[in-house]
Amino acid sequence: MQRQERIKDLVEQMKHTPRWYNALKQKAKDNKISVEQQLQGDANWMLE
Repeated sequence: MQRQERIKDLVEQMKHTPRWYNALKQKAKDNKISVEQQLQGDANWMLE
């Protein structure tokens, strides 16, 4: 599986896990970035 596909899958998992998604929304707010940017950043970090 390509990296971009893995990132997309991780983002979907994050969005469909309420506790995880809520934590990411708060993290995005704290970091003053969009939720989508936070999702992408965390997914990238998880694959490193």
